[in-house]
Parts: sequence; structure tokens; C-alpha cells
Amino acid sequence: MHNQYLLELTKPLAVFQAPSSTSTAPYILLGAGITAVVSIASIYLKFQLDKRVTKTSNEFELEKLKIELSANQEAANEKAVRQVYARFLAGTADIYSKITSARRVRRSNSNDEAYRNQLRQIDPREPQVALEEGRIIGKDTSAEAADALWHHVRSSSIPQGAELSSIEWKSWKDKYWVLRKALIDDLKSRPSTS
Repeated sequence: MHNQYLLELTKPLAVFQAPSSTSTAPYILLGAGITAVVSIASIYLKFQLDKRVTKTSNEFELEKLKIELSANQEAANEKAVRQVYARFLAGTADIYSKITSARRVRRSNSNDEAYRNQLRQIDPREPQVALEEGRIIGKDTSAEAADALWHHVRSSSIPQGAELSSIEWKSWKDKYWVLRKALIDDLKSRPSTS
């Protein structure tokens, strides 16, 4: 009776006992499957996070390179603009010098036609090309100042030989220096290329 009593006590426990060895296989497989799914999910999650971090890092590097490239392009463009206008200023100084020289010859021989002929023979090509380059790459106040100087040196009445008076000559020379200084000041106010 004592055994039977023990057997009765253990019956409800039999419900909670581990299943037999033949029925544990599906549970083991289920546990392994869940573990595998969780592992794959965590690997995928880590991959996605790493991908996002790598993408963000690469985007940062690309943005940094874009900024450097932009700064380098701006510096190269600024250097080119300064070189073009330096050539332009040298060319206009040469034209000014030739006009001044022709004016001296005119004063000494009083031959107005020879003076006009000498003015027509002044070659404007180099500063004209530099001016056009400046217009193309400058597109700002430097181009406007250069245009004003160029118009004064090539198209006003003195370089055309239309005006011969000393008063107009002095006024023309003074205006040349004012316009030249305005262009130089504008170029000095541009961002530094260093």
C-alpha cells in the first residue's frame, strides 16, 4: 500500500516529467532553429548597422573631398583670374606707353596725320584677348572695371586721334590712372589664392 500511495503521488508529476527520448528530437530541432533564426537576425542587424556606419563614414569622406575639390577649384580659378588681369594690365600699360610716345612725337613735329597713323598701328590683340578671358572666367566687378579701362584706352577720343587738345590729353591721362587703380583695387579685394 505504501508503494501504491507513492505511485499515486507521482502520477501528477508524470505530466511534468521530461518527454521520452524519442519525443525530444522535435524540441531540440525547434530550439536549434530558434537559436539559428536569432543568430541570423542578430548577424543581419549587425550587418545593417555596420553598413549604415560605413555608408555614413563614406558619405562624410565624400563630402570632405567635395569641399576640398571645390576650394581647390576656387583657388585655381582665382589664380587664373589674377593672371589674366595681370596680362591685361600689362597690355594696357603698353598701349598707354605707345599713346604717350606718339603724343610726344606729335608735339615735336606737329603732324596730326602722322600722330593718328601711329595710334592706328598700336596692336591691341594681347590685352584684348586677356580682357575676353577675364570676361569669361571673371564675371564680376573685375570684368566691369577692366571693360571701363579698355574702353578708355581704345575707344575714347584721345586714342582714336579725334581729340588733340592738351586739356583733353591731361584729363585722359588722369582718368587712365584712376581706372587702372580701380581695377587693381578690385583685384586686391578678391579672396587670396594662398
